[in-house]
Amino acid sequence: MLKKYYKQILLILCFGILFVIIYYQYEEKKVYEVYISENLNREMQQLVVSLVQSNHLYQEILQEEEITKFQVHTLNTYTNHLIKSPQKYEDLAVRFNRMEPRATPNETAINAEKISHFFYVLRGNSSHTPDEDENEDDVIHELDNKPELKEKIKELQALNTLWAESAQRHIEGLTISKDGDVSFDNLAFIDHLDEYSLTNDYWVDLVKDLDQITNDYLIEKQIRSVDEILNQ
Repeated sequence: MLKKYYKQILLILCFGILFVIIYYQYEEKKVYEVYISENLNREMQQLVVSLVQSNHLYQEILQEEEITKFQVHTLNTYTNHLIKSPQKYEDLAVRFNRMEPRATPNETAINAEKISHFFYVLRGNSSHTPDEDENEDDVIHELDNKPELKEKIKELQALNTLWAESAQRHIEGLTISKDGDVSFDNLAFIDHLDEYSLTNDYWVDLVKDLDQITNDYLIEKQIRSVDEILNQ
């Protein structure tokens, strides 16, 4: 009896084993997507917050016409998010076949690195957090007697605004007023996305748009990178 149905039983067992393997692979993929999505959402929020807070700091610096240790350190920290996130998520988009691989690095990340170095030098070749015995409100640069530095800060604010406008097109909760004030409603961002936000192309579109905005900026200014302005 068993010999008669041996092949059929074996075939059913094979299909059963295959089904279990496929099911567990699917579950593993779901868990992986949730993990990546959580990291993606968190880092996209950090990126947007960095753009918003940088805008506030640039406005503050230009209004007060002075730069403090705290402002330079904080701008350097925020700029580091622009170094890491665009390149990291462009690589992820390529891995998930959402973007074509390319030979050149991400322009936003490259120019953010130039800006970070500018703040590092502005801070006196130091990127550490102000010590407890240091006054983080100590003014390290007065802009009223440094018109060239003031123009560089204006240029960085203009570029940051372009990046924020790009983010506004793709990130729910980010708004820019007619006066140029930038704000971010974190809850609106969270409510807009489902658990599997990796399947939502907002982050791919943002990475592409940021890179296009940076390239357009460089072409308009007729420069290869922003440090040609910062090193004048």
